[in-house]
Amino acid sequence: MIIKEQKRIAKQSNLPKITVLTLKEIIDQTVSVPDKKTMQKVLDICALIKKQNGRPILIGGFVRDLVLKKFGQKSEVDFKDIDIEIYDIKPDVLESTLSEDESTTPNLVGKSFGVYKVGANIDIALPRKDSKTGEKHSDFKTKFDPKLSFKIASSRRDFTCNALGLDPFTGEIIDEHGGLKDILEKKLKHVDNKKFSEDPLRVLRAMRFASVLGFSIDTKTKTLCQQIDLRFLSASRIGEEWTKMLLKSNQPGLGLKIAKELKILEKLHPEIYNLINLQQPKQYHPEGDVFEHTSQSLDHAKKICNREKLSQADQLILMLSVLCHDFGKVTTTKIEGEKITAYGHASESTSFTKSFLRQINFPLKDIPIILQLIKNHDALVGVQTVTEKFVKKLSDKIKPATIKDLSMVIESDYMGRQPLNQLNALNIEKLLELIKLAKAMDVFYNKLEKLIEGKDLLKLGFKTGPHFKTILNSVYNKQKEGKLKTKEEAISFILKNYKHLMG
Repeated sequence: MIIKEQKRIAKQSNLPKITVLTLKEIIDQTVSVPDKKTMQKVLDICALIKKQNGRPILIGGFVRDLVLKKFGQKSEVDFKDIDIEIYDIKPDVLESTLSEDESTTPNLVGKSFGVYKVGANIDIALPRKDSKTGEKHSDFKTKFDPKLSFKIASSRRDFTCNALGLDPFTGEIIDEHGGLKDILEKKLKHVDNKKFSEDPLRVLRAMRFASVLGFSIDTKTKTLCQQIDLRFLSASRIGEEWTKMLLKSNQPGLGLKIAKELKILEKLHPEIYNLINLQQPKQYHPEGDVFEHTSQSLDHAKKICNREKLSQADQLILMLSVLCHDFGKVTTTKIEGEKITAYGHASESTSFTKSFLRQINFPLKDIPIILQLIKNHDALVGVQTVTEKFVKKLSDKIKPATIKDLSMVIESDYMGRQPLNQLNALNIEKLLELIKLAKAMDVFYNKLEKLIEGKDLLKLGFKTGPHFKTILNSVYNKQKEGKLKTKEEAISFILKNYKHLMG
C-alpha cells in the first residue's frame, strides 16, 4: 500500500494534501515518557498561541521524520529537536503568552535571532528573512515579520525535505517547495539558490543528510555545493556535521564518498583527500585504493556499533579511529614494480590524525585513546601465535585504550577488504584468538592491572625511596612476560630479590 501511494504521489506535479498525525495523536502513540512530556509541552505551547489568534507550524527534522515514517522510509522519529514557527503574533505578545505558564516560559538567550528556547528540546521562532552581511556564519541581518507567508519564510531552509510544515491540530503537511515529491524520490534538493549559498555549512549538511537518509543529491544541488567557498567555516561547525554523520548514518562510508563528490575533502581535509587513488597490495586489499578501504571499514565499524550497543562517545572513538587509521600511508607507501609497501604507516598516521581532529574540534580528553588505537591497529601483523605474553604486553602498550577497543578497530580494518580473501580470513582467525585469550586473562574489557603497588611495598616493610620504582618496574615487566601471575608470586619474587633494600 505504501509503495503504491508513493508512486501515485510522485507522478503528480500538483501533490494532494497529505496528513500525518496531529499532536494529540502523536502523544497518544508515543511510548517514551520523556518524549510524551516533550510533545505535551509542544501541544500546550501551540494551544496558547492559538488562543491569541496566532498560527503555530512545526517545521524541520521532526516533520521530515514523520513524513518519512508515513512513507515507510523510517521507523523512528527523533524527538530531540522540535522547531515551532509562530505566525500572526507579535514578539511581545508571544513572550507574554508563553510566560503565562511556568512550564512554557521561554529562555530569551536567542531573542535577537528571533528564537526562544523552552526546555532542552523545543525551539520557537518567529518567521524571518535573513540576509548575508559578511563571511562568518554569524554575519547575517535578520528581519522578523509575523505576517510573512510560510512559503517565503520556509524558503530560507536548506533542503526541501526540511522545509515541510505540520499543522499541529489537523496533522496536515504544508509543502510549498516540493519536499514531499523529493522525499518520495529519495532526493536531496536545495530550496533556494541564493539563500543556500549564503551558509557554506549547508554543503556539509548535504553530506550528512544524504548519508543518513540514503538520498541521492539533485544534480543542481551538487553543482552548487561544489562551487561554495568553505574556508570560513569554524572547526566546531565542521565537527558537528562530521559527528552527526558518523553517529547517525548506517552508511558512513557513503558519507565519505559524498564528501568527495561535493569537494569537501579537497577543500577542507587533505588527510582524507590524499587517500583517493592511493594504491595498496592487491593480495591484502582486493577492494582497491586506500579511500575505498577506509569507506568499507567505516561501514563495518557502524555494524559493530549497532552490534555492541556502544554509547555515542564510544561509537565516535571507534568511527574516528577507523576513519584515520591509514592516513600515514600517504607518506609511507612505496611502489617498486608490482610490490607495494607502507611500512610504519600506523605510527605515521597519528600525526595526520592530530591535524584532522583539530579541524573538527574533537575533545582533547579522548584523543590519546584514538592515537593509541591507530598506532597499534596493525599489532597482529607478523604475529604467528597469539600468546599470553603478547596479550599482556599489548594490554599495557595501548593504554588508555583496552583490547576490546583495539579489537573493534582491527575487525573494521580486516572486514573493510571486500571481497574477503583467504589471507584476510586467516587474519580474522588470529583476531578471534586474541579476543578469546584476552577475555580468559581478564584484560579484554579492562587494562592490565598491576599486581603490586607502592602501598604493598610499605606493607611488606619497605621504606619509600628511589628503589620503589626499580622494584615496581621489575615486577610489572615480569607480569607482562607472564612470569608472575598472582600477587602471592609477586611478593615472593620481591622478597627473594629485593629484601636487602628493606633497611
